[in-house]
Amino acid sequence: KLGLLLVAPAVTIMLAVAAYPIIYAFWLSLNKADLRRPDANEFIWFDNYVTVLSSPIWWQAFGVTMFITVVSAFLELVFGMLLAIVMHRTIVGRGLVRTSALVPYGIVTVVAAFSWRFAWTEDLGYLTPSGSAPLTEFWPSIWIIILAEVWKTIPFMALLLMAGLALVPEDLLKAASMDGANAWKRFWMITVPLIKPAILVALLFRTLDAFRVFDNIFILTSGA
Repeated sequence: KLGLLLVAPAVTIMLAVAAYPIIYAFWLSLNKADLRRPDANEFIWFDNYVTVLSSPIWWQAFGVTMFITVVSAFLELVFGMLLAIVMHRTIVGRGLVRTSALVPYGIVTVVAAFSWRFAWTEDLGYLTPSGSAPLTEFWPSIWIIILAEVWKTIPFMALLLMAGLALVPEDLLKAASMDGANAWKRFWMITVPLIKPAILVALLFRTLDAFRVFDNIFILTSGA
């Protein structure tokens, strides 16, 4: 009973802030609405879902979004882990290294996207070969979007993973080293299992964030 009473305020706030909007949004999705005639809404059951799920445009958009999400989240995890280890192990200039590494994440997404757009614009960008326009082609633009996402979000992943690395006991790593475990075995057999909660949290946050990406894509390709 004491536990229920202690969590009751948090549960009440979550129900008010999250559950009600979700239920209300689902109810709205079962209606046919026209902004020109807000009083003429019509309850149409699941017709909206049938329309969306039978649309090839929606499935193509879903596939592209899933590809960007999976690839970018994987790359961010790998490079974020490397950056987290560097920041965690740095002895000289630790504050400077950590601050410098977090600069990309501090840049507004719109500003970062415009900088990448200019870099890959024909006859203007410093990364664009002469006579080419990669942002006007499908697969090159997809990889540029992923590159922009990975560049900006690696610091966020590194920050979460570094918090997990700080909880790994140094005595345990030293004991494994004395037993003959090399650096890779210490990392894979000791560090990774201990920071698994931090990895899961980082992947969860980043996957949800990548799955609803809009501004980066819209600025880089003008919605195309």
